[in-house]
Amino acid sequence: MTGTDNCNGAQPITATMVETRRNLSATCASNYELTRVWTLTDPCGNTTTAKQIITVQDTTKPVFDVTIPKDTTVNCDNVPTAPTVTGTDNCNGNQPITATMVETKRNLSTTCASNYELTRVWTLTDPCGNTTTAKQIITVQDTTKPNFTTVIPKDTTVNCDKVPTAPTVTGTDNCNGNQPITAAMVETRRNLSATCASNYELTRVWTLTDPCGNTTTAKQIITVQDTTKPNFTTVIPKDTTVNCDNVPTAPTVTGTDNCNGAQPITATMVETRRNLSATCASNYELTRVVDTHRSLR
Repeated sequence: MTGTDNCNGAQPITATMVETRRNLSATCASNYELTRVWTLTDPCGNTTTAKQIITVQDTTKPVFDVTIPKDTTVNCDNVPTAPTVTGTDNCNGNQPITATMVETKRNLSTTCASNYELTRVWTLTDPCGNTTTAKQIITVQDTTKPNFTTVIPKDTTVNCDKVPTAPTVTGTDNCNGNQPITAAMVETRRNLSATCASNYELTRVWTLTDPCGNTTTAKQIITVQDTTKPNFTTVIPKDTTVNCDNVPTAPTVTGTDNCNGAQPITATMVETRRNLSATCASNYELTRVVDTHRSLR
């Protein structure tokens, strides 16, 4: 800045300038007041002053220098880690500003803890309190079926007294940590014979259900049959030779069957007679046959 003096002709006089700064905030270095005072002094020491006050402030929001993740929907075991988000401010030079992040969770189901919504809000704050925010919404869901950890028994054919006990079947779920899930089992029976109750088919269906209602099923078919002959519990009389007036009465013969529990079975008896003499009717042979297969089943 220059000036002239009435006694100095056209010779320009250059003013001296004194600048003072007064901070307007204890925390924001970008809010301050500059006072500039120019002083013209002629060769005889006469002076003239002029003053300018410049109020400096930071009203501009900071800006993000990373891309904010987009809204997304993910499975419960694939929730992304929150990134570190930074930005810059026009009054802060090249110094990066790290955003603060607040994450809130909103349950989307009263029964499934793995169905929820995460809202992540990042806030950039410059030293003068100007803020910029960005938001990401992550919808979390459980759509994956649980897995069996127990080996499911294979289909099999067994005798009626060897039907295997149904095992306890368990599994795990990707959203349930290491907590075991016990499968529910439904067993149905289908008779394979109208006359033999020991010939039937068992179908066992195990269902694993995770807390979000996803299910996995497994099935075993057991074909049950009775192929074992019954056993006598009565001692069968031995072959014998007797007088005609001393023919023994046929005893009642009983037995048991492996598929019949403790219930006794009474045998049926077929008796045949063969004459040994054409002239003596008292000489003959009796054959008593108990058909174990036919009579005890």
